[in-house]
Amino acid sequence: MSDYFITSRMCAWAKRSLMGIDGGIGFKRQVSFVNNMPAGVAVDYTPDVDEAFIEMDLCVVALSIERPELYQVIYLHYLRGDLKVDGKVSMLGCSKQTFYNKVSLAHQLLLGWLNDLAAGIQIPSRAN
Repeated sequence: MSDYFITSRMCAWAKRSLMGIDGGIGFKRQVSFVNNMPAGVAVDYTPDVDEAFIEMDLCVVALSIERPELYQVIYLHYLRGDLKVDGKVSMLGCSKQTFYNKVSLAHQLLLGWLNDLAAGIQIPSRAN
């Protein structure tokens, strides 16, 4: 159950991370045609806040600080969909089994940090 949970959260994190600040379609959040809106029309441009993404991103940052070798594995696993597993393991210089063991270990650490965040415990970050 927890493996499915962390995998689904990481897939959602990767999808959102790859979109970037422009929402993934190449346009700014507020495009120029908005300047042609009639005067007095109230338009709310508050960006959507995805708390699950923010929590997961904080945990991935913690991983990059505490265990950079596992961050590299997570980066390759989730953000480099253009590479096959053989390419990923050759970049890391390990076997497929070792690669998946490292992914599993990283999942355990990320899940632990998610639990810490839920409990209000501070996790490693660039600020501390």
